Amino acid sequence: MRRILVLVYSAFLLIMLANYIYYKSLYEKQIKYITELLDRQVQIIGISVDNTNNSFVSDLNQVTFSINPSGFFSNAQIKNRLTENMKLFFSKYQNFVTGIKYYDDNRNEYSLKKDTEPPGEWLENTYTLHSQSEIYPTERLVHENNIYYYYLPVLNKDTHEIAGNLVATIDYRKYFADIFSEFNLKDYQWQWVVGDSGNIIYDNTERKIKYLNLDRITSRLGSESTGDTPLGAEIDGKKTDLISAYYSAPLLARDFVLVFSAKTDLFQKYIIRNSLLIVICTLLLIQVIIFIFWQYFRVQKKEMDRLRSSESMLFKLIEEMPVGIIIHNKAREILKANKVAATQYSYDDESAMQGKLFPESSAPEESDYFSKNLGATFSRDQFVIIKKEIGEIVLFRNSIPVMFLGEDATMEILIDVTMLESARQQEAKANVAKTEFLARMSYEIRTPLNGIIGMTDVLYKFNLSPEIMEIVNLLRRSTEVLLNIINDILDFSKIESGKMILDEIPFNLREEITYCYDLARTNMLQTRTELHISVDEDVPESIIGDPFRLRQVISNLLNNSVKNTEKGEIRLRCMLKSNKNGIIILGFELLDTGNSYDQASLKKIFGEFVNMESQPVRSGEEINFSTVLARQLVELMGGEFHAESPSGLAGNDGIRIEFTIETFSNDKQIKDLSLETVRRFAEIHTLVITGSQI
Repeated sequence: MRRILVLVYSAFLLIMLANYIYYKSLYEKQIKYITELLDRQVQIIGISVDNTNNSFVSDLNQVTFSINPSGFFSNAQIKNRLTENMKLFFSKYQNFVTGIKYYDDNRNEYSLKKDTEPPGEWLENTYTLHSQSEIYPTERLVHENNIYYYYLPVLNKDTHEIAGNLVATIDYRKYFADIFSEFNLKDYQWQWVVGDSGNIIYDNTERKIKYLNLDRITSRLGSESTGDTPLGAEIDGKKTDLISAYYSAPLLARDFVLVFSAKTDLFQKYIIRNSLLIVICTLLLIQVIIFIFWQYFRVQKKEMDRLRSSESMLFKLIEEMPVGIIIHNKAREILKANKVAATQYSYDDESAMQGKLFPESSAPEESDYFSKNLGATFSRDQFVIIKKEIGEIVLFRNSIPVMFLGEDATMEILIDVTMLESARQQEAKANVAKTEFLARMSYEIRTPLNGIIGMTDVLYKFNLSPEIMEIVNLLRRSTEVLLNIINDILDFSKIESGKMILDEIPFNLREEITYCYDLARTNMLQTRTELHISVDEDVPESIIGDPFRLRQVISNLLNNSVKNTEKGEIRLRCMLKSNKNGIIILGFELLDTGNSYDQASLKKIFGEFVNMESQPVRSGEEINFSTVLARQLVELMGGEFHAESPSGLAGNDGIRIEFTIETFSNDKQIKDLSLETVRRFAEIHTLVITGSQI
């Protein structure tokens, strides 16, 4: 973790150094850009000042160039022309000139101004002076009462002598304010002018500024040069550095230095603010990353501890499990084994098995009992037979793919089933013995019973006394009961062994149900019970199925209800559950008013045995194979069987039985065959199925 922290903070220092280099370069580029921008701007203004200086005097001379001003005060036409020229000049230099006047050597004077208030009308005055104003023979800029006047001598065209002066009132501050107005950005950039006296005559910043190192600017007066220089300044009492670009230019006999300045601390503050923001955000991000990694490592450490604990527990489970455990890789090299597996494979201990090859599963032919008897349930690979000095052991094998010590592996779970196999073989022998016993019973017992029944039929032909006839009848009934019991046992055994085969033949359902009804009526002669049987109209007349087994089911269940009901009512109903695609599901409902049973007793009666002692609500019932056989036959015919008590016919008495069977439709399919196109016997295609008729 300490190494990670060193790496993280080293990365942080590198980020800080990169930020410092980047923002220093950005600051230098920004200073260079602002300096170049100020240079371009001051040159634009300087050129404009030079143009004004060069054209001002020339344009002022053009006012009187083509007109003889000597007739200005006596000739209205000359006055109008000269006045229009003055107005044109005034309009051109209205940002520099505040007024124009003309006076001659006869104490006459004319002045022209423009009203500063809208709509800006012209103000003209003509008057006679009390004393003659001084007439200057040359161009001259005169400073009087903080106002600058530019005097231009005017010649008399006739005498070629100086007849007066044309005077323009100059306002330098107004001029500089006008030309600097488009470039003034207040806090970011401002302009100022140094006059020929070395003083600042104009400054458009709104702050109180004291410029330091002003000699760097005043030394440029009269040099007609341009460039840039760093300056210091105190702005509102705070020292700061300035970027300044200057342009030295004359204007109407005066020398000026035009200066554009901008503060460097604005860029410094901007860059410092952004860099600090990035540094803080970077620091916070690094702290968050450190925290996340710290939490992650804590979770990972807990997970590693848990995995170590799980690994140790797994090894302990492998060692302590009562079955053989072998873990091998893809090359079948054993990576881990426990003591049970070592004992199974006759090794001294489990460490001796590591590195050995796990043998392929094989079963010799003489012991290949599983492939013959369990092939439908288990695969041959699921069993391992290991020969021992005395006998053999049988292992049930289950393979599970696992990840062990970082590589794909397989865990073999080996369960010793030798005792179970022995028990299974004993059971198989018992089944064979049972089969032989049933076959012998079928031959040895049923044959004498059939002989006894035959003999009773012979005795009926003799004229026997009533006492003897009653004995013969009792003998025949007892023999038939015993034969039915033997038949039920044989059928029950066939079902258990899976050898019961159902017929699929057409039969009349209602005839079979009627036969069962008549058979049950013979057993109800000495009871006070009514039997009602009904078949729904939508039940088909003829179906395909096993009529004998259906008759056996209905008869067994009816006989059970007759025995269970001393008096009352028995109802049997047959209904159609479904008829889809030729498959018919028939439903039967049998209700009686006899004895009632709890659910455990019903399961016992119908063959669903439970591990508890079931007590009937009423005594006297007889439990036999017929009901169990009926339920098994229903399930064999693809149906469902359900019994509950009471039946619902009479209070809490009786049993309600519901079951279904699956049969097939015997309706003939109507075939719509068109024979119109048949012209030859070869065009007739038929399928004929035949067989021996017995």
